[in-house]
Amino acid sequence: MPLARYFHLKNTRPAADGEGPMPPGASLAGGVLDYRAILAAAFEAGYAGPLTIEFLSFEPKPVEQKLAADVAWLRGVLGELGRA
Repeated sequence: MPLARYFHLKNTRPAADGEGPMPPGASLAGGVLDYRAILAAAFEAGYAGPLTIEFLSFEPKPVEQKLAADVAWLRGVLGELGRA
């Protein structure tokens, strides 16, 4: 991935009926995308640029708390992957 300039992280929720389109709005840790595996593969492929979080969590918590949880989760994953 030497040509990638940044990595955009956004997660989705499972479809209500289990089949239809997946709506946005999940946390990075709780959505359908496995960002731990995705980031591991990106780093293994040579990605070394910035990460951005598109924040759309619909969890019933204050925005600051939800964003802080996504940032803490991402920092933990980066630490596990040796990228902290």
